[in-house]
Amino acid sequence: MALSFTGNKKIVNLVFKDHVIRHTELKSINPPVIQSYGEHYLPAGVIRDGKILDHETLQNILDEVIDEWKLTKKQVRFLVPDPFIIIRKIMIPKEVKDDEIEGYLYLELGVTIHLPFEDPVFDAVVLDETNDKKELLLFAAPESVVSEYSDLLEESKLKTIAADISPLSLYRLYDLSGQAGAEDHLMLLQVDLETVNASIFFDDKPVFMRQISISDEAGEWEKEFSTITEQYELVLKKMRKKII
Repeated sequence: MALSFTGNKKIVNLVFKDHVIRHTELKSINPPVIQSYGEHYLPAGVIRDGKILDHETLQNILDEVIDEWKLTKKQVRFLVPDPFIIIRKIMIPKEVKDDEIEGYLYLELGVTIHLPFEDPVFDAVVLDETNDKKELLLFAAPESVVSEYSDLLEESKLKTIAADISPLSLYRLYDLSGQAGAEDHLMLLQVDLETVNASIFFDDKPVFMRQISISDEAGEWEKEFSTITEQYELVLKKMRKKII
C-alpha cells in the first residue's frame, strides 16, 4: 500500500470537490515536504456530488489555475470523487493465480460480482486464503467518471499518471508518519463543506467507507475564519443530527 514520494520528476496532486479545486506539489525527498499548494473555489452547479455538470466552465477555471499555479505539462495524480467509490470484500476460487485476478474479475463482473454501475475500473488486494477460496478487497469506480476527469486534465495539457481514492491517500500519509500499527483499528474522518467521509482501516487495509451528508444547502455557504475546535464542534453537531 505504500506510496513512493521519491523520484526525479515532480508530481502534482489534484483534488476536485463540489465547491473547490485543490492542489499540492511535494519535493522529491523522503519524508515529503510540501513545495506548493493552493485552492480555487468553484461556482455552485459546476460539480455536484462529484459529477461534472458544467464541463466548459470547469475547463476554463482549470486552465486559469494551471497558469496561476505553474502546473503546465506536469504529471498529475487525482482523487476519484468519494461518492463513486465502492470498497467490497469478495471471495474467488483459490486456484486463480495472483497475476490472473484482474482477468478473472472482468469475466465475473455482472455474473457473480455485481456492482451498482456498469463498466467499472477497479483494483483488488488479496486479504486472506482458505482451503479453497481467496478473500479479496475490491476497489471500484465507474470508468465514465474516472475518464471524464482524466480527459479534463489531458485537455489542459496535464499528464494523468494515477487515479487514487482519498482514504488510501490519507492512510499512506498517516503510515508514513510512523503512527500506524498493523494491529490498530483506525478510523479516518475527512471533514468537508457538505459531507464527512468515514473510513476504517485494520491490518493496513480499508475495511469500511461511508460518506455522510452534513448539509442540505448546496451552494449556500460563505468563507470565514474560525478555530479548529469551533469547526469540529459544528461538524460533530451536524453528524449527530444526521445519524440520530
